Amino acid sequence: MGFNNILINARINISEARFVLNFRERPNISKSVLDKEGAIYIEKGEIKEINYNFLEPRYIAITSLSYDFAITLYNVNRKSALIYRIYNNNNFLIKKLSSDISRFNNDDIEVRLFGFQTNYYNNLFSSMVKFIISKNIEIYEVDLLGNEIRNIALDIKTGQTFNILMENRLYKPGELINKQTIEEFEADLTLQSKKSSTNLVGQKPHPK
Repeated sequence: MGFNNILINARINISEARFVLNFRERPNISKSVLDKEGAIYIEKGEIKEINYNFLEPRYIAITSLSYDFAITLYNVNRKSALIYRIYNNNNFLIKKLSSDISRFNNDDIEVRLFGFQTNYYNNLFSSMVKFIISKNIEIYEVDLLGNEIRNIALDIKTGQTFNILMENRLYKPGELINKQTIEEFEADLTLQSKKSSTNLVGQKPHPK
């Protein structure tokens, strides 16, 4: 299903959205280079804000992204990033996003959306995108659905995104196909939630 169809099914008015999408393929970066230069890994359910500092890790890494959803806010002038890696939908997230956008300054923000699998996405997507559109914020990159696992890095210094080569080599055909079922994914989230009280375990996406 195309992105436009997703917006229509979510009852989002496409004409109101501000998309500045870049259709160039993301360049690759090996995990070894990423780790050598410094990376902060974002786990399922985490929300983090990171400011660029030459003494601190330069990259944000989101790995094994499948049924969950990641939204990044990148402030061009401040060289700072806010990352939400989430699965459920609740009022807390919308209120926090509203507060964070106000702090970041709308005009300086680049928004990127990643995640979900074809035929599995929940009303989190609709709520978040509708909210972003209501704030008149430009969406710079969209990588949603499909049947592959995503491993994505964001360079906090430049705002550039990369595909992470987790084995430090190019992937073989079909190697990134997601073999985990939604039930197994939710079971992993439940296990993770027992280890962290801040985990945002949520509702099951609705089959479309």
